Amino acid sequence: MYRKALAGRLKVVDFHEPRMCAVSISTTNGPMLLVNVYMPTDSSDDASYDEYVDICTKVITVFLDSDAVSLIVAGDFNCRTDTRFYRIFTRVLSEYELTCVDLSLLQKCGYFC
Repeated sequence: MYRKALAGRLKVVDFHEPRMCAVSISTTNGPMLLVNVYMPTDSSDDASYDEYVDICTKVITVFLDSDAVSLIVAGDFNCRTDTRFYRIFTRVLSEYELTCVDLSLLQKCGYFC
């Protein structure tokens, strides 16, 4: 949802992924990509692990393939610090110089960054 007054500054990014949605927002510094994710839960199997890696890769690829100068990713990351997904999450943060807003909230619920 967004205010109609912002419609001229927003562009929906369509990449046919049910776990992601994104908009590009025109700013004075250049386009900003805002991505919302619903990451898979850890079912302790290879399929959930592979899907988690796949979604992380898609988020980064969408950003790198866009003309956006900045990136915000929000949503349900399903990766409390005591899960195997946390290693993937922190590796993406490190490799792409991203910052998590609050790791203490991630520990409690797994979804805030």
